[in-house]
Amino acid sequence: MGFDLYAISPRNEEEKSRYFRNNVWWWRPLWTYCREIGLITDSEFNRGSFNDGYKIQTRKARRIGEMLLDLVDSGKVQEYATAYQQTLDNLPLKPCDTCDETGKMKDGTECNTCHGTLKQKHHATWYPFSVENVKEFAEFCINSGGFEIC
Repeated sequence: MGFDLYAISPRNEEEKSRYFRNNVWWWRPLWTYCREIGLITDSEFNRGSFNDGYKIQTRKARRIGEMLLDLVDSGKVQEYATAYQQTLDNLPLKPCDTCDETGKMKDGTECNTCHGTLKQKHHATWYPFSVENVKEFAEFCINSGGFEIC
């Protein structure tokens, strides 16, 4: 599943002004960050967590983009990204739920998740966050004229 964001009234014809896409793994941390720093309300966060056509209007989109770029330029996004990654890196391993801690798949081959260790990384590690993704989203927001989350 992915989140496709379509510009409502793009400022130019460039693809990056008309369309932004994240798969679910990338979108959730990005959208969560927007809520954590106060760029969107809890209601907007909830509505934008589904790809059912929620719209962010022009002024709001531009404000989101400008604030995010300011945070990128100030180094705050990098600080957040570093702390976010440290949190993920420090999560304890958990019992492997692919093989139910047997180390084997149903066909008898070695488990392709834990490779016989019986442990796997926490599911939260599947959700990356990066400065580059924030910057691309910010630029899209500024140039989108508002956007629809599909």
